[in-house]
Amino acid sequence: PGERRYIKINNRVLSERVDIFGGHIRIGSGDWLFPVDSSLYDNSTIIQNLTIPTAERVRYIVFLRDPMERYVSGHLYQNKVKNKGQSLNQIVDRIKKSLVDSAASHSYFTKSFSYLLTPSQEMESKRLDKGRLMEETMKLLPEDEAKQLQQQSSSAFMAETNAKMAIQNLVHYNAVIGMTERMTESMAILKHILLQNSVESVREAVEGVFRKFTPEPVTEKVENNVNALNSSQTNRSDSPNGGYKANVSKGGLTTSAVMDELLKDKETMEIFREFLKYEQILTDFAWNMHMLQYEATLDFYPPPRLDS
Repeated sequence: PGERRYIKINNRVLSERVDIFGGHIRIGSGDWLFPVDSSLYDNSTIIQNLTIPTAERVRYIVFLRDPMERYVSGHLYQNKVKNKGQSLNQIVDRIKKSLVDSAASHSYFTKSFSYLLTPSQEMESKRLDKGRLMEETMKLLPEDEAKQLQQQSSSAFMAETNAKMAIQNLVHYNAVIGMTERMTESMAILKHILLQNSVESVREAVEGVFRKFTPEPVTEKVENNVNALNSSQTNRSDSPNGGYKANVSKGGLTTSAVMDELLKDKETMEIFREFLKYEQILTDFAWNMHMLQYEATLDFYPPPRLDS
């Protein structure tokens, strides 16, 4: 056989041959792969809106997790070599120290912004003079709000600015939102999006995939899930989560075990909440968006009635 020839990958090849992209990809990347017809917009509109929505051709699927559990889980994973042979208390102490260090440097956890800011927004963010941006923003605000902003650190100001942009992007691109703590509901949303207009043979083949990742059928009290919209203080970590299961490390240590220890220390939890402040604002908005999307699927896939 002759030498195997590989196709050179570029935007054109991807847009013509690929239907689904997965992985750590920035929201808005589809604007580059499936650009809008510029003839439909005048030049000023394109300049003012660098990322014109392409939702009719590209749908973004975003999964998020409770920020506290995400941070702890990430810390355990990234330090799995250091954690070997260490006790639960030693690991908890190290996490506490990392939180204290973050507070001392006025830094914030903003991991989701790495994927929920568009490529254009990320490039602009790196070029910004953050101090000057704060000054210009204060000029536009009422006096009391300007004074309040003046007390903020530049890192807090940028974290808040990026959180607002990320939230705007979720709406702008009409993103499909999945929540790790609500895997049953998340699978119901994906099933609706992916199978709504599919042929019967495809539907039957894909049903098995959804059964695998949704081991518990949607038979729980749906009204309780939907009513979570009315409670901004919902403790998502303690809520029923269908097919979601906590990951267990090889040493038997779980994120939940670490969280239980951290929750006992009120001072640490205050620091933790401040550290996650802007990530939490984003996640709370996404949570409500997720629940509204799930509620909408009930018109198409009403859950089975529960026996009284």
